[in-house]
Amino acid sequence: IVCKRLDGSSDFHVVVSPAETGDPQRKVRGIVHNLFGEKRRQIDVSVLFDDGETVATKTNDQGEFVVGTGAPRETARIRYSLSDDPADPDAMVEFEPFFVNALGVDTDEGQRRRLHNLGFLLTDDLADALLSFQGAQGLDTTGEADDETRARLTAVHDGGEPIVPESPFGEEPIRPDEMDLEDPPAAPAKEG
Repeated sequence: IVCKRLDGSSDFHVVVSPAETGDPQRKVRGIVHNLFGEKRRQIDVSVLFDDGETVATKTNDQGEFVVGTGAPRETARIRYSLSDDPADPDAMVEFEPFFVNALGVDTDEGQRRRLHNLGFLLTDDLADALLSFQGAQGLDTTGEADDETRARLTAVHDGGEPIVPESPFGEEPIRPDEMDLEDPPAAPAKEG
């Protein structure tokens, strides 16, 4: 699960995925990042569950944490600081609730929960959320959950694939012979 701020911004800070062992409704595993995508090592994290229980933990040297609970959980929130500056008033973040139990991707509700957790389901329109996800992943944009979409949704949600695939562009500058300069765009007219 990649938690995205649901206020419309596209900053990704926490990747939450099922724990490798045990009941996935009883464990939450996450990787915490700062605003620049760097892993936040050895920081305090609080996981707040829907019944009011709060579990405190600390990330390891890879920015990861795992918390367990005694009872199965449907939803949770994660709270932590984006920076080491205690004077930074915007450093503490708490995410909207995400689904701990994502259900099967073969159901509309399972797709909704995964798309919500990834930040694509901003309204109740499943087809629009699927279109956005498919576009971000470079899939055919049909708005329907075909086999390829369901497989990618599972892989991205569970942390096996990135939320946005690697760009085909490298760090090297484009050589002049690689540019199409036949019809360069016209300069805007000066008003005057």
